[in-house]
Amino acid sequence: MSNLIRKARSLSDVSRMYFEGKLQSEIAEVIGVSQAAISKDLKTLKKAWQESALIDFDAAKQMQLARIDNLERETWNAWNRSKRDRVTETTGEADSLKHGLITTSSRKVESYVGDQRFIDTLARLIEQRSKILGLYSDTTVNIQVNWVSLAISAEKKGLI
Repeated sequence: MSNLIRKARSLSDVSRMYFEGKLQSEIAEVIGVSQAAISKDLKTLKKAWQESALIDFDAAKQMQLARIDNLERETWNAWNRSKRDRVTETTGEADSLKHGLITTSSRKVESYVGDQRFIDTLARLIEQRSKILGLYSDTTVNIQVNWVSLAISAEKKGLI
């Protein structure tokens, strides 16, 4: 068995025993090396774990930001759909003694300004993105905004 394979197996054993709560001296005795060697191995392992965690953390942040981007896009689409006029058309038939069978129809158009829930969702998504990116400070500022008015105003100005 090569020294590289032996070292990898040894680090794997050191890692397992470390997570089992064994002392460095106990690990050293089982593996057959000095406690100083185990200390060095643990430093190597901890550095590798940290580097791995940083890479994984960045990947997790990117994945969450991509999810937020997708949700934001879908929420904007839903917001725009919620502002469309709603048309209700009904047709029916009725018997008339004078005219026989008569077909009736009606059309009702309702205008909507948009569903506030979508704007609330967008605000929460922006907040989550800001938290992930670390844009929040320790100071909390409470701002009250009428999101519907703001969105309608932005739309009229051609901003959205």
